[in-house]
Amino acid sequence: MSNRSCHEIEIDGAPVYFVDDINSDEGESDPEMLIVQGRMFPADANVAISLPQDSAELQRCLNHHRVFKMVLRSNYWGPVEQVLAPIPGQLERKRVLDMVTAEGSWVQEMAQQFPHVDFLSVDNVPLTAHIPRPNIEFEVYDLFNGIVAPDESFDMIHIRQSTAHIRNPTELIRELYRVLKPGGLLLFVDSQLDIFDAKDPKYPARAKYPGLDRGLQIVRTSLAQQGVNPYLWRDLPRLLGPQSEIWRNGPEMNRGKRQVGFRTIRTKAHIFPVAEWPRDTYKKAMGRLAGDTLKGMWRSMEVPFQMYGMDPEVANGIIQGAIGDLERPGTKPSFKTHTIFAFKV
Repeated sequence: MSNRSCHEIEIDGAPVYFVDDINSDEGESDPEMLIVQGRMFPADANVAISLPQDSAELQRCLNHHRVFKMVLRSNYWGPVEQVLAPIPGQLERKRVLDMVTAEGSWVQEMAQQFPHVDFLSVDNVPLTAHIPRPNIEFEVYDLFNGIVAPDESFDMIHIRQSTAHIRNPTELIRELYRVLKPGGLLLFVDSQLDIFDAKDPKYPARAKYPGLDRGLQIVRTSLAQQGVNPYLWRDLPRLLGPQSEIWRNGPEMNRGKRQVGFRTIRTKAHIFPVAEWPRDTYKKAMGRLAGDTLKGMWRSMEVPFQMYGMDPEVANGIIQGAIGDLERPGTKPSFKTHTIFAFKV
């Protein structure tokens, strides 16, 4: 880890803290942006090119948070309330790290629900101004080059919908392990980049939704070519376990620890509609919002597709094909999101 300093700025009156590398091998960590056809992307070698990260994405991120909350009917999964419960007689407050905060809905709502807990919100770019709260601290830096926190700092870490950002999951997992307290809780969630049909949700319905399948295949391939594992949700439980290759000859073993890794690793797949096909009122509203959010994602992929080297007309055709599948009557398109929780050994 590098020694780092911190300075504060304000965006629309809300404080955001930027952390600068002093002796980093990667150079400055200020979140410089690359502007392509009016859309903004992080100019950071550690961050893969995927969706833009600018104000135009704000509403889509807000809607995505609402969809996720509707799917889970909560902001969290696993034994969060038990982990964050205050301990009688203990003066030290519980601490939570929120990785890749984006628009900040999750950390804002959690800070209100758990006012006795301190939250550290970290992102690689400031997507929007955040509402100041006494129990939230906001920081912006190259978080994939290391987490700016001492060992065993947090009782819980939350990382959501961030697979497209992660080029080196091995180092990130080691960092998450390092800053979690013994017995600390890790929460991870990500969506599977496949299309499903509610009539047979066990396997991807690629032949039934050729437009969506083609677009998602291009996204998966493009991310993989940038060193991203688009199936991290599938591989993470194995990587977290004590027998994982991640811990062999790693810094954790050099510290003389007999047991490393994570235990009580639990996973769950959640399937949800991405169109208005359900009869149930709640699920119908979920499908409408999820479908609109997914269409917004496809429209935002026009510039990234061209950055991947695609002809503009071809990119537009792929996007329209994906949206057309979502709007085709008589079908039941669905997506899956995967939740994982685990405790540090």
